[in-house]
Amino acid sequence: MYQDCKGAQMVNFARNLDSESPLDEGEEDRRLNEMYQRNFKSIARNELLQPEAHRSLLFLARTFGLYVGFLALIAVLPLNLWTLPLHLVLTYLVGLSLVSFQSISHDCGHSAFFKSKMANDIAGTLTGLPLLVSYIAWSDDHKAHHGRTNHIEDDPNKYHMTDDQIKRIQMRFNEPLYFLYFWFYTFMASLQLGLIAVHFLGLPLRKYPTLYWSTERPWRSLMNLVFLAMFVGAVFTLTSGPLLIFGFVVPYFLYHMLFIMLGYFQHNYGDSHYYDSEHYSFMRGVIQSRNLDFGKVNNFFFAGFADTHLEHHLFPTVPLYKLKLVSGQLDEEMRSALASYWPARPVRFYREFYGDYNKNYLLRAQGVSYRKALRLESKKSFFFFFMTGLLFPLVWWSTVAKEKKAAAQQAAQNGSQQNLARE
Repeated sequence: MYQDCKGAQMVNFARNLDSESPLDEGEEDRRLNEMYQRNFKSIARNELLQPEAHRSLLFLARTFGLYVGFLALIAVLPLNLWTLPLHLVLTYLVGLSLVSFQSISHDCGHSAFFKSKMANDIAGTLTGLPLLVSYIAWSDDHKAHHGRTNHIEDDPNKYHMTDDQIKRIQMRFNEPLYFLYFWFYTFMASLQLGLIAVHFLGLPLRKYPTLYWSTERPWRSLMNLVFLAMFVGAVFTLTSGPLLIFGFVVPYFLYHMLFIMLGYFQHNYGDSHYYDSEHYSFMRGVIQSRNLDFGKVNNFFFAGFADTHLEHHLFPTVPLYKLKLVSGQLDEEMRSALASYWPARPVRFYREFYGDYNKNYLLRAQGVSYRKALRLESKKSFFFFFMTGLLFPLVWWSTVAKEKKAAAQQAAQNGSQQNLARE
């Protein structure tokens, strides 16, 4: 039916739509799904929305040029009290450049940057190096997110947990290794470095352990890790002083902070919903994707990740530099139906992220969907996790002490019962 669609991912994406038959789906959901399938066929064939090698290369050259230019300025600029503010500005710009690399690598994972799969894999692997990301493992993992966007269990990119999921985790707290693993991840997430913890440790609920290894492509994963090791070795061998700190180390952490904030806003901002298997449908998940305005500078470096994210989830193989053309290719009925989901408004993302993410960590069932609920309503809240992470040695000691005390009390009780039985 969709044999002329370019890219295997696009074909599978369309077939998944045909097989959707969600329970409890309302008339509006069915209408959106029908309109989307109708528009998908025409847009998937539209040459106007296909990757163009020269534009992709220009975008890659622009991103790489800005990245190298910022690094060169850091290298030649003397570091003192007067130039420190300029170093910090350049560090922020390097961090934003890394987000642009992520945008390119992301498009390559969707076979959307070049028409050739080999070209996409090469570009994706190279642009993943300064991010210290395994492109192979990440692209395999990312398919699950697009297949089940905003599904309460199956979406690996969700940032919230339900009460039941937290209880499920808490049941395993008496396992020493799991206890250590969970608290370390939570502590990292509290510092907005959760993406780094995800790379090395995975998430407590995710199906895949890390983002550095693909079980489907082990040899490719191994090669990717070798390239990453060579890149890290070259950075620490060839750079030092201000360039190493302000050009690589700090921007790397800054990139992770920016990207975890951006990822959060894309599917959790404002009046967003999650659905379980009974009530989930493709369109219900996709229309939770948010288009947001982060300001001209940030939007420039985010390169379509922010202000055209809904279009990306609707048509994932359209390259980032053509996503703004998508709405013009839809028929009038579809544009009208999506009008309420498209408008973006400015996001002061540092302040709003801390306010929304940290205060709304839990999800509660409300009708057919899950909505954000204040963490203060639960004793085992995100703040509790954060403080326990800080006081890990004391909490671990108290946990072991309580278990020993309970065991001693049980032994004494058993001894008393045996003595009574003898008498």
